[in-house]
Amino acid sequence: FAVMTGRRVQGFPEPGKSPIPLLGPSRDAEKLEIDRRHGMQIMQDAGIEVPDWWFFDNINKAIKFAQDHGSPLVIKPNGAHALSYMSVVGHANDNADVIAMLKLAVRKDAEIATKGIIFQELVEGVEMSAGAFFNGTDFVMPAMLTFENKRFAPPPYTGPATGELGSYALFDYENKLFAETTKKVGRYLTEIV
Repeated sequence: FAVMTGRRVQGFPEPGKSPIPLLGPSRDAEKLEIDRRHGMQIMQDAGIEVPDWWFFDNINKAIKFAQDHGSPLVIKPNGAHALSYMSVVGHANDNADVIAMLKLAVRKDAEIATKGIIFQELVEGVEMSAGAFFNGTDFVMPAMLTFENKRFAPPPYTGPATGELGSYALFDYENKLFAETTKKVGRYLTEIV
């Protein structure tokens, strides 16, 4: 499947019980991909430093939190429907922009209210990530390191926010970024394969 939604994997027979071979993610692996709340908790449990975040499954409580927070927030939808929505980056300290977008999104799709949303503290800078293929027991190196430019301007990246102006990547066998992030979830991945 191009995009898993939770409902598809739930319909698969248990491993070893199908009359035909099946290839695809386990239910836990799919949950890691689709459920941002679960993914953030896994990263925190593994000791990976993440921006402050808050989960809400009640839109009125989320709006109240945003009004009282006092600094810009990022909205990240949670659940399978999140794959069809982009994150919204707020810029106003009173979060009026985030609140307006949240109300609009809920009017457009009520599932946001039931699956929940995540607010994340706005962090300025270049987004970096590290990933590698996982073979069921270990990561297959080299790691791919990506750098995503969020602002339209060369360093010091002070232009308007673009969502993603562009990314560049490099590959490395020994890297501190990979060791301090992705590698830390390897033990969890062996449990869900």
